[in-house]
Amino acid sequence: MATSDDKPGRSSIRVYDEYGRERLIDRKVWRDRVLPQAIRENWHNAEALYSMLAEALGDGYEADIVKAAEHLHKLDRKSARSTCLYGVVLMRVGRIEDAARVMRAYLATNGEDGYVLLNLAKVYSAGGDKAKARETLWRAIEFDPNVDNALQWYGAIEREERGPSAQVRAWQRIAALPNSWRVRLLLARDALEGARLQDALAFYEEALRLAGDPVPADVLVSITGDLGSHGYLQEALTIGTAHFSAKRHGLTVGNNLIKAHFDLNQFDAAQNILDALYAQGRPDYKSTLDYWAAEIAKARVAKKSERLTPATPIPVSMVSVSRPLWLPDTLPVNLLFPTPARTGPVIAILGSTASFQGESPTIVLGLATVPGTLSRALPLFLAQELFFRTSLPVKTLVPWVTGESQGYVFGQRPWTDDYAAEVATRADVCAEWILIVHLNAKNEPWSVDFRLVRSLGAACAYEGSATLRRDDPALSPQELTSAMQSALLSATGAKAVLPPPLYDVPAGKAFFPYLMSVEGLMSLDLARKPGATETLHSPRDIIDRALALPWTALQTSPPV
Repeated sequence: MATSDDKPGRSSIRVYDEYGRERLIDRKVWRDRVLPQAIRENWHNAEALYSMLAEALGDGYEADIVKAAEHLHKLDRKSARSTCLYGVVLMRVGRIEDAARVMRAYLATNGEDGYVLLNLAKVYSAGGDKAKARETLWRAIEFDPNVDNALQWYGAIEREERGPSAQVRAWQRIAALPNSWRVRLLLARDALEGARLQDALAFYEEALRLAGDPVPADVLVSITGDLGSHGYLQEALTIGTAHFSAKRHGLTVGNNLIKAHFDLNQFDAAQNILDALYAQGRPDYKSTLDYWAAEIAKARVAKKSERLTPATPIPVSMVSVSRPLWLPDTLPVNLLFPTPARTGPVIAILGSTASFQGESPTIVLGLATVPGTLSRALPLFLAQELFFRTSLPVKTLVPWVTGESQGYVFGQRPWTDDYAAEVATRADVCAEWILIVHLNAKNEPWSVDFRLVRSLGAACAYEGSATLRRDDPALSPQELTSAMQSALLSATGAKAVLPPPLYDVPAGKAFFPYLMSVEGLMSLDLARKPGATETLHSPRDIIDRALALPWTALQTSPPV
């Protein structure tokens, strides 16, 4: 499926595959290969062909679809929309007389139609016959007074020729036509611009009564958008929520309602609409919904931060992870990843710190940042490497706030050797060695700093670092860990082992999404802790990121 918001001048067209994944296709490739093939495949399917040609027309490909539009017109000769599409294509390529002939023939055979008359008026205007265009436009309005483009065009003509008041008088004249409800939206907009709220609400009430149920999506868009832009947020919500259906009205209306709730600090109500729109499974909604999900999450955190004082005690515990999160010991998948028996001294890994641009010197609540996420993901990945490439017992320690506002602890300076050794000797850890991991993200390229500390005496046995280039297509995950692993094996006397044949971490540019997904699994798991539900933000992003990972890691096909 291609989107219709890609216009001429843009280098690519956005499409979605059957799984809803976004792809960008070069416009020339789309025009020369994808579009012709799609037309051939749907040549005898009038419904599918119309949708495809209308989309291509919107993208500026009228010269490429003349024959297909003519064929559609013959295939669906009694259809007003196919007639309009063919006529507009002819008009756009300069065949004005042919366009007029096609539309007049339809009207002579099938009787008058508001949309055909409107487009015939456009053809006359394009041919320079302004009087005939205006006469035909008024015929279109008399036949169907609720075609928005016709109303807007007629009002613009009146305004240009006689001034703003003439435009309003024209709309009032149209409002007197039978079943004329759409023009009342324009009259309500004029009332709002004149600060006459009650007049606007009366127009809206009449429009909704005449439009019937279900209310068209563009009607609710107009009402909620105009009321919201003039500051009448509660009025917009009162009308909008009374008629809104996520399935029927979609993102265009839902976006206005989410914004109104958000601006009124009604975050739960905004989240309810957001969840209903996510449930529609529309990939073209995703970027907008993800934006609102992040904004709502940030606003919730900001509200909590208002209650945080410097004197507020922050209780912290250490969450221990002893095996890869994607390989729980209760699932049959373990048969694919046999691991050696654990022998030797226990190794703890402690991260959750990073230096980065814009860091804050104070304790604050906040959403996860890329450095923060990686500060937790890197220790998990290092533990995973040691889990598969050595027999050493390894556990990752993740500092976790256990108070009213639960969440990750994220430091901006590396843990000291003394503190790390003290943590390692705690009864719930009991590690002979602890590896301190710190991400330095202040300057490109980033680096990962390691310190291997013996818990007894807090003596540092190894200090090193590894470069982390995020956009390096040749990045090898094992290069991050090789020196550290060698030092650890030397210090403990342990031996390296061969990992399972199927164990293969994505490399290059795929490594960073992999790291983010590993951390996401931990976030999903920790959100199940009592009282920790609100710590999970954008769970859909976590799942989508994991699903988008390359399946070459398992050298097999993804599950279905």
